[in-house]
Amino acid sequence: DRNDSLLLARLLALGETPVSYVPNKDFRCLRKLGRHYHNVSRMAAEIKTRMRWILNQGNHRGPLHLDSGSCQRWLLANAECLDYAAMFSFRQFLRQMETLEVDKAELVREMNLIAKRPALKNAFTRLREVPGFGPVLSFIVMAEIADFARFKSGDAIACYTGLTERTNESAGIR
Repeated sequence: DRNDSLLLARLLALGETPVSYVPNKDFRCLRKLGRHYHNVSRMAAEIKTRMRWILNQGNHRGPLHLDSGSCQRWLLANAECLDYAAMFSFRQFLRQMETLEVDKAELVREMNLIAKRPALKNAFTRLREVPGFGPVLSFIVMAEIADFARFKSGDAIACYTGLTERTNESAGIR
């Protein structure tokens, strides 16, 4: 709005606006892979939700964990439980899940190969030492942060990643 525009103009005139960071081509590529992994994971979660819905509609518990292997075993043991339409849909979702599981495994292999590159190996090794950080999360954090030296502190990284409380205010409205 108008007040924000004036404030930005004043900050620009004083040289007080932060410099925009654009990662190099390699890190932009890493980001694309990390974001693609995220999208594939979201598609897999959507399919699992739809499969669980089919099972719930027929009042069937189904497998405890929905992955392609457990769903195939459940179908073999309980095929008579589902009506024709439910079985047809469930099998189609199962094929999609199998494809996405293969895609995710391929992405993880690629991430691990990239993490072994000499220029990135040390940073990935250090990230994996953080409790709860596996190969995928380490890869995504590295890809999104890129250059850790551009942050003054861990608090600055937490703020950048959205892990801190934030205030949204514009034109005096909070």
